[in-house]
Formats: sequence, C-alpha cells, structure tokens
Amino acid sequence: MWKVRLEVVFSRRSPREMPQYILPDNKLEEMMTEKLTRKKAISISIELWEWMAKYGSKDKSRWPGWETYGKMDMACALCEYVGYDACLPKCPLGPKFGGCESTAYEDWADADTKYDRKTHAKAFLKQLKAI
Repeated sequence: MWKVRLEVVFSRRSPREMPQYILPDNKLEEMMTEKLTRKKAISISIELWEWMAKYGSKDKSRWPGWETYGKMDMACALCEYVGYDACLPKCPLGPKFGGCESTAYEDWADADTKYDRKTHAKAFLKQLKAI
C-alpha cells in the first residue's frame, strides 16, 4: 500500500500537546483507496529514472518524487506493484528483459562515477520506456 507523507503541526501553547496530522487538500482518503496499477508503477519508475539520468545519483531514496508517492519497497515502484517476493515472475520488466538483474539497472548499481551512473540510468530509462 502507498504510504503518505503527513505534515505534523504542533500547537505553540504546549509542547506536550498531541500533534495534528494534516494532509494538504484532503488527499489521504483518495491515496489510501487508490491502487498502484501496472501503468502507474511504470510511470513512476520513468519519472524516477529521468531524475536519476539527469543527476547521476547513487541513491534512489534521494529522489524528490518520494514525497509525492511515498516510500516504496526497494525504492522501486515496480517492486511495490508486484510485491518484492514475487518480483521476478511478475515484474513488468520480466517478459522483455527478464527482471531488473538483466537490465542496465545492474550496470547503474555497479557504476563508480557520476558519468557512468548517468549513462546507465539513461539506458535503463530507455528499457523502461520499452515495456
């Protein structure tokens, strides 16, 4: 299930007062009932890897999009969609690429330089767009 980032607002009167949880625009109910679909998981993955290809980060958890979509299993929308335990047989990458271990993702994970990470992230992004 998707997790939602909530803002915690404390009263200035008493530091011991219980926090109020406020989600902008009352999105909590909408997001709790929204199921992560295959199409949405691929779309989120493409957004993530466009950012990775632009910045060459070694850490997927630094992507600002997690604030919108919430943290996901293995910092991967595809893993979240299928459930990590069922990853290989059900992953959308599977039929065409055999799962993430057979894609440019592995090259990205093993890359030592920012330039190499950008290069492999662009290659993985191309593979994501092909599914």
